[in-house]
Amino acid sequence: MKVKRLRDIQLIFTPEGHTDEDCISGISQYGVYEDQRDINPCVLTPNVRAVKNGFRTFWETFTDGTCRARNQPVFEGYNFRDYGFGECDLEPEILSPKDERLESYERAMRRAIDKIENEDLNLLLVALPDHFDDEAYYRLKSVAFTEKQISQFFRIATFDKRFPLVYWNLAISLYAKMEGVPWTLALEPPIEKEPIGVDLFIGICFVQRDAKSFVGVATVLNRFSEHIVSISSKPISYTGKQLHMTREDIRDLVSECLNSVTFGVDSVVVHYATPFNKNEILGLKDALGEIRKKAFIHIETETLTRLYSLSVSDRNAYRGTALIINNNRAVLCTTGRCRILGTSTELEDEVEESEEGPTTSFRYRGIGTPKPIGLNQIGDLNIETICRQVLALTKLRWNTTEVNVRIPATIEYARKIGYLCKYGIPRTIRSIKYVL
Repeated sequence: MKVKRLRDIQLIFTPEGHTDEDCISGISQYGVYEDQRDINPCVLTPNVRAVKNGFRTFWETFTDGTCRARNQPVFEGYNFRDYGFGECDLEPEILSPKDERLESYERAMRRAIDKIENEDLNLLLVALPDHFDDEAYYRLKSVAFTEKQISQFFRIATFDKRFPLVYWNLAISLYAKMEGVPWTLALEPPIEKEPIGVDLFIGICFVQRDAKSFVGVATVLNRFSEHIVSISSKPISYTGKQLHMTREDIRDLVSECLNSVTFGVDSVVVHYATPFNKNEILGLKDALGEIRKKAFIHIETETLTRLYSLSVSDRNAYRGTALIINNNRAVLCTTGRCRILGTSTELEDEVEESEEGPTTSFRYRGIGTPKPIGLNQIGDLNIETICRQVLALTKLRWNTTEVNVRIPATIEYARKIGYLCKYGIPRTIRSIKYVL
């Protein structure tokens, strides 16, 4: 066994290729990879004056970049143009459901979608009452998904959160949904010593809803640069003691993924949130056929292993620390000590003097001990390369600016698609923007 610390992934901003590890400082200095996306939203909120006023204040803060909330310090943020947007409707029209029942919200959403189609709008903003649970969210999200309507959901309580990070996350999510590219990943020479690109990554994840089991599949990206297509499958049943797919089902599902892409595929990596069994491996090999390079990775999200650093006072391991057990197994810290959002990348652990005493630009922004993930490989890739790939995939969650993202995009989006499967969403959607 050996422990290795992997360098965090550089992000590429603007077509000129400026790089940074942090999306906030990168966009602040250089701008987004692709620019100018207009926002013309229709807003769905409860018919309550305080809620409507809360949204207007929230939206004004987002578009103006300045917050003067009560009991909060004034911050000067970035207005929507600095996030990469073109024009923005500063006073979007607000629709309201009859009441706050889920059925009323669903009917109002369909009216809002019709209005968007008829009035040349391009975005649906939905303010959910705080008492709505995850089930209500996925049911409503499936309506937008089925209608291929770009949507952004948030809780009413969000209106009271006057923090810059809230607006950064909203901006990044909206920008990606408008088919913009906030950043791409720098994983080819000369920035990296050796390329680790793979033509296609496929994420597969099971979820259980109402005593039924569904599998979500997210064909997430091509060479770490873009989300391509998401695919949902039919409900499945138990096979043995764990959730598994039959040889035929997993073969057909992965074959459908391959048929959905429009470029040549010479290498494929499959991420699975469940340990593979023999039939699944055979089905994957059937589907991938003559593809030259392939690897099957079980992403173990619940591992009992913890890693500690003896070189820092809080003992928390750095993000990117990997315990290489052998060439088929590793434990990887995708969260941990990392650079604080917006700080300089020139010096690692740079100590800065302040009134409160010395501070560092590296620390762990979480509760407790960072929880690593396990990586178990069936294939021929170098295990260190697999760790670097997974670490990179955590930076393609285009709905957050957070550095400490634990689960890679493949599994995260596949899980979300699995939750939506219950509501009969279309089998193939050619853009991940409806899932974000």
